[in-house]
Amino acid sequence: MPTHSPEELNNAPRLLLIDDTPDNLRLLGDLLSGQGYRIYAANNGQNGLELAQRVNPDLILLDVMMPEMDGFEVFRRLKAEKSTRSIPVIFLTAVGDSEIIVNGLRQGAVDFITRPYSKEILLARVRTHTLNGKLTRRLQDAVDEKTRELYKANNHLKQLAYEIGMTEERERRSIAVGLHDGPIQELGWIYMQLDTLTKESGTKEVCRICAETKEKLDQVIHSLRYLIFDLSPPILYELGLFAALDWLTNDMINRYQFTFQLALAGNDNMVSTELAIVLFQATRELMTNVIKHANASEGKVICAVDDDRLSIEVVDDGQGLSAETAKQGDNPHSGFGLYGIRRKLEQHQGQFSIVSDDGGTRMRI
Repeated sequence: MPTHSPEELNNAPRLLLIDDTPDNLRLLGDLLSGQGYRIYAANNGQNGLELAQRVNPDLILLDVMMPEMDGFEVFRRLKAEKSTRSIPVIFLTAVGDSEIIVNGLRQGAVDFITRPYSKEILLARVRTHTLNGKLTRRLQDAVDEKTRELYKANNHLKQLAYEIGMTEERERRSIAVGLHDGPIQELGWIYMQLDTLTKESGTKEVCRICAETKEKLDQVIHSLRYLIFDLSPPILYELGLFAALDWLTNDMINRYQFTFQLALAGNDNMVSTELAIVLFQATRELMTNVIKHANASEGKVICAVDDDRLSIEVVDDGQGLSAETAKQGDNPHSGFGLYGIRRKLEQHQGQFSIVSDDGGTRMRI
């Protein structure tokens, strides 16, 4: 038998032989090690499974007819484990039964060799499948590496998109504060000056003009305040999530003449401002969906907070969503803002679900 240096053995293809017959293991092992393969041997199925996990061979030669655990069962278990499922397997058997061979190939074996086997044929098949197995596993390793890179890049993009969203929120907040502290304050001063002018003038014409101007100013100030709340409601920053949801419910009722009931439970003091912003925006989006798309007569908003969980449900009595629409939170092109809601919630370990039937829809954060 030729000898091989330690370096050659380390680089040699690894073959795992699983056979309950010691003579078969010895003869096959001597033949293959003489061809430069590094041989590992197991005398039963369980030992073979454990050895496959440990040495990660390039090819397995597996006897079909073994007691306790036959070759087919060993094969099924190999394919059930992520770490061994890609290892090519050649079945060995003394039975030339075509049904057994077809069954093994259907399950995914790369080849079938019957005893007594030709030395040249066995070596040729082992060489071919070892090479194919190495190439396949290298390709799989490359795919896995690219998949990990894509997963990492995707997570980075999600985080970046979230940070962009929060930056936009900060910009909206800055604009809202600027509108409140600038134009609205100036308009308020003009309003008071008109009051003074009305009292001091005494003429009907001036009083009429001042009254009309004050009415217009009221409309402008009212519109600006709505714009401020649409951009970034101050109440969310000053009083928290519950107060903001209360304002939002009343605003939806007044603006759209649509009935919403609000139920609050627990204490929102532990909800961070950043999370409150995400939840407020998501709830507003869901309430808008109810009004525009649910064909409902009324809706409910239920928010509950305890020590380790926060939930918000937006419920309606509408026509319900189709199964396809209910899945749209997984599709970036789905509309309704559901995909964006799911992605934002993921940054806070949150989940989003939709349950819909003929009695309406329940959207839960």
